[in-house]
Amino acid sequence: MVETTTLEQFPLNTECVYIDSFKYNGTVLYKFGQSNHFGQRVKNHKKTYADFQLLGAFKVDNKIEIENVI
Repeated sequence: MVETTTLEQFPLNTECVYIDSFKYNGTVLYKFGQSNHFGQRVKNHKKTYADFQLLGAFKVDNKIEIENVI
């Protein structure tokens, strides 16, 4: 439910940065990223990581600058 509500707040061409988590070889990893097509990015991550969990997303004016700072 949290994921659905979050995705609804990011229509196509909305710049955002996000954080998610997934397990790799039994270890929980965290991933920061940026996207203009957030819904599609989440779908792609779910295909790649069976235990993908979206932790948060934030609208920004310059997604690349924010990602580089992180």
